[in-house]
Amino acid sequence: MAAVAADQNLSLHQLDVMTAFLNGELEEEPYMQQPPGFNLDELHLVCCLHRSIYGLKQAPRCWYRKLVEQLGSLGYEPSAADAALFVRRTGDHTVPLLCHVMSPGSLPCAPYST
Repeated sequence: MAAVAADQNLSLHQLDVMTAFLNGELEEEPYMQQPPGFNLDELHLVCCLHRSIYGLKQAPRCWYRKLVEQLGSLGYEPSAADAALFVRRTGDHTVPLLCHVMSPGSLPCAPYST
């Protein structure tokens, strides 16, 4: 994408979203054990997740589904060649949008470590 932008003298913009996976909506009804210190009185209770969280296997799929829906409402279509590429065509103009998601576990350091 950077090579094409440079070749055609196009401007390039970048956006980082730290909480991308938290915007996915779950179709399933997953449960998880209580996090440490959550409810010490009733350890047998579990938490029902209503939103996607990091570490959940469905998180990337849920987020991508939401991304396709939102970008589609703006006129972008997913590319058949690359799932990370969305294209919007209006008249003589073509606007490519390339999306890459990096999970926090693959970052060199935790963004909110203390």
